[in-house]
This record gives sequence, structure tokens and C-alpha cells, in this order.
Amino acid sequence: MASTRTTLQDKCDAYAAGDRTSYDYCMKTLLADRKSVSADTLGLAIIVLRIGRATAKATADKIAQRQGVETVPTRRDCLASCATEYAAAVRRLGRAARDAAQGDLQGAQNLLAEVTGTTAR
Repeated sequence: MASTRTTLQDKCDAYAAGDRTSYDYCMKTLLADRKSVSADTLGLAIIVLRIGRATAKATADKIAQRQGVETVPTRRDCLASCATEYAAAVRRLGRAARDAAQGDLQGAQNLLAEVTGTTAR
């Protein structure tokens, strides 16, 4: 009998490693983009990069709001550092999604490694 599982389900299973809450989180997050249902592995990676970029952008926007009202100099400095890091993350995640969509998987992986502070494999 042929399997009717989707790549999305398989990848969320791998992500969750048996934890139902993590599986549900993965499915809910990726199903926010209706293309995820029929996406292959590369398509899911691009969707994840775009979701990551949107999340980083939302966080950067919150940081900017806090910067506008913060009066304590040390806190302003911390927020400025965070703003710089998140702006870089937004740019890199956007570029990584474009690179992956154009077939430059190594470029996308390198940018993702920069965002996460890990070494690309």
C-alpha cells in the first residue's frame, strides 16, 4: 500500500523526534503557508526561511518601538545592538531564501549559518 504522507509531515516528524507538541508546532507554523502542503524538501526550506525572516522582522520592529521610548542609556545601547543583529538577520534570511530558490543551496546554507552563529556543513 502506498504511503499518503506528505513531505511536510515527514519533515515535521523528523523535527519533532517523537514529541507531539513539537510536531503540532511544526505543522501549524508551516501550514500558515498553504504551499507547504505540496512542497518538496527545498520548497519547505524556502518557506521556513521566509517565515524566519518575517519573525525576525517583527522582532526588529518591536525593538525599534522600544528604542523610541527607552530613556536609560545602557538599555538604549543594548537595544541598538539588538537592532543591528536583527537587521542583519532579516537581510541574510531574505538573501538565503532567494539563493535557495535560485538553486544556490551552499550560499543559502552559509547565510543561515551566519544568522544562527553556527558553522555551515
